[in-house]
Amino acid sequence: MDKVTAAIKEYVQRESTDYAIMIDGEWGIGKTTYYLSQIAKWLDDKKDYTSIYISLYGLSSLDQVSKKILAGRWVPSLFNKFAKTKSGQFSTELGSALVSTALLNLPPEWKIVKIPKLNIDLSKLLLFDDKTVICFDDLERSKINVEELFGYVNGFVERDGLKVIFIANEKDILAKHENKVRYLEIKEKVIRFTLKFQSHTETIMPELINETIKNDQDLQNFLLINSDRISSYCRSVGALNMRMIKHALEMFGSIWAHVHDKASVSEELKFRLFFFTISIVNEHMSGKLDVSKFQEYDNQQFKLLYNMLKDQRNEENTHPIIMYVDKYFGYEGFSFSRAIIGYVCDGYLDAELLNDEIRTLLGTKAYTSIEDRLMYAPLSELSDREFETAITQILNKVTQGKYSVHFYSQLFPTMAYFTRLGLINTDLSNLKNMFLDGASRAYEHSKYLRSELVEIRNTLNAEGLSQEEKRAYLELKEFVNTLNLKLREKFLKQLATSMEQMMVNNFEAFCRKISDYEDEIMNYPVLNRIDTESIFKQLMVCTNHQLYLFQQAIATRYKHLDSMKELMEEKEALEKLRSKIRNVTNSVSQIKLSTFYLNQIASEIDIVLTRDKSFSP
Repeated sequence: MDKVTAAIKEYVQRESTDYAIMIDGEWGIGKTTYYLSQIAKWLDDKKDYTSIYISLYGLSSLDQVSKKILAGRWVPSLFNKFAKTKSGQFSTELGSALVSTALLNLPPEWKIVKIPKLNIDLSKLLLFDDKTVICFDDLERSKINVEELFGYVNGFVERDGLKVIFIANEKDILAKHENKVRYLEIKEKVIRFTLKFQSHTETIMPELINETIKNDQDLQNFLLINSDRISSYCRSVGALNMRMIKHALEMFGSIWAHVHDKASVSEELKFRLFFFTISIVNEHMSGKLDVSKFQEYDNQQFKLLYNMLKDQRNEENTHPIIMYVDKYFGYEGFSFSRAIIGYVCDGYLDAELLNDEIRTLLGTKAYTSIEDRLMYAPLSELSDREFETAITQILNKVTQGKYSVHFYSQLFPTMAYFTRLGLINTDLSNLKNMFLDGASRAYEHSKYLRSELVEIRNTLNAEGLSQEEKRAYLELKEFVNTLNLKLREKFLKQLATSMEQMMVNNFEAFCRKISDYEDEIMNYPVLNRIDTESIFKQLMVCTNHQLYLFQQAIATRYKHLDSMKELMEEKEALEKLRSKIRNVTNSVSQIKLSTFYLNQIASEIDIVLTRDKSFSP
């Protein structure tokens, strides 16, 4: 028996007491679950004790507390006689209402009243003996003044000899109380012992599993059989918040459906995925690490980056990935899953990604090339010959410019790391030049990739580089970005040419395309690459309906400039077009309908140019 349980039982069974005790501990570590499953159950089994449990959460008056006490004392008895819900469970709210209306508002002259069929003596409802144990939970979450509440309870313990147990997070109470010394003085008059509660994961875990996992017998059995191992892991990594563990159990229920029916998934892999779920849920709920950023990596990249960072570790600069892995897994193996991270952080389980990751972890995923195996499969699965073959093939393709230009800056950190380890027979300078020359050759067949996507891919493994490696990487990255800008201009000119042809051949389709949020044209500045004079001449021969469509297209295209900054490159083209239109409309002596619609286009451009500060003159 642990010290807290022993102290509580000794207090309850002591014949005469005039004080209360407190169970104190951090939020969410299982104080309530412990009390209800261990102490309250023990009291119920003893038969001669009356156990009343009250949550003070949200209560704002002592009258509410009194009603709760009476309801807690008599509702179970009343409901054993009648008024069970459809599910067979007692309705506490209904019971509270019955007690508060029927029992607390008795006229003074009513000495003894018999409720028909129940034979309950109402005069005895307000009487308690020294075999009554009242537990007040959530003391720190009550809205009642602490001095008033302690004074109220003092009557129970001094006058009536009741046993009173508070459950609280006293750190929160002290943080909220203006006069901490005064609080401690008042507390000392009522509460003699404060029992420091430590999470009883080994005791509580089976009940938590049964309570959380009800509809999947296989999962429940798997967890119950191994509850000691789960408890030991949670204790070793400091994941002791019971609400967090319950949430992790709930989430793993959905993940379990994708691993349980696969005969090749070992019990150990199931454990690794479960422990990984606990680790991500614990960090996400605590807010200490932004684990959502881990979604940028796959299993191999994450582990490779960890190893790279571990080599660079120092006391002044500890990376979040180092902190995370060392805290939860130490030097043991672990299974990483982007799908689980996404599920915990965003609430959506990507089943396709999860199944693909499981195939990777099982070594059953089919890779199209030896390079893919090197980059994405666990390195331990490769033989010496396979590794050497993969490195040779990759470096040959790098030199020949066979990869897309953007892949060069993504691949370089991994190759630099292997070079540092002596697994590639070259030095860093030669490796960098090999990548620079290869990227130049790759330019001829590569396509433009949006800058933000290039940046994401570039930074995947770059964090684990040494200072010398990082300088080489940044030189290569800058070179790749320069090539990508050239590819961008080439791509946009081609796009603008096709759009100009469409403008001439099908103006209405042109208007639809430049304002369709599902079309790539909405993401790229092409109007500034079409000759403004050509657009103006086309407007001069448009029908009024076509002029209206163009005005609407302009309004739609620039509606969300804050999230479409690239379109700001079209500012100068819009200014020129507006100027040309105004020159025409201001020179006409008689306004026609077409003149009106041209003015509408110019006015719409006025609105666009003043909508965003960085877009306006």
